[in-house]
Amino acid sequence: MVKAAGVDDQPLEKDTVLCVKTSEGRIGRLKVTSLEDWGPKVKFEAVIWNLASDSAATAG
Repeated sequence: MVKAAGVDDQPLEKDTVLCVKTSEGRIGRLKVTSLEDWGPKVKFEAVIWNLASDSAATAG
C-alpha cells in the first residue's frame, strides 16, 4: 500500500523496483539485483535523474 508521502516499509525480493526522491529533490529508481539469505544486505541497480534545472544549466 502506498501512502501519499511514501511507504513505511516494503518487502523486498529480487527485481523489486522502488521509486525514491533524494534530499535534493531528484527522482530515482532502485531495482533489487540481489539479496542475502541471512543478514540485511541488498544490492540495487540505481538510476537517479537530474533536476530539470540541472539539465537546462548544462545544455546552455
